Amino acid sequence: ALTGAPEVLAAESILEKAPRGALTDRGDDGFVVPLAPVIRGVAAALNAGASAAELSARVHRTLLDIFVASAPEAAPRTGRKTIVLGGGVFQNEILMRQTARLLTEAGLTVHRPTLVPANDGAVSLGQAAVARARQGQG
Repeated sequence: ALTGAPEVLAAESILEKAPRGALTDRGDDGFVVPLAPVIRGVAAALNAGASAAELSARVHRTLLDIFVASAPEAAPRTGRKTIVLGGGVFQNEILMRQTARLLTEAGLTVHRPTLVPANDGAVSLGQAAVARARQGQG
């Protein structure tokens, strides 16, 4: 695990100060994330001599904004306030930890893999569990 790696600690320590991405709310169609400004911002920061930690924080902040804006927005539409984090992106410790924290602060119940990796295998396992429960076998 990279939890104590200097690069991870450096990026996470400046995450809250990283520029925020701009999400466009499209009502029932959800959110649109314009990535061109993010890429231009990272390129400009790189040209200005930003550190690897600063660049990482920018990208992580954008992804967090996507996750944290979309989940609470979907909750009233689905009638659910429980979020399960899974998929390869959540093998990234910064994204897993910060997404869980921010969604919990937004009033949602967050579950995350603890017995299996947070990759596509965990997603498949979760899909199988839901299918079994829907068949009345669970």
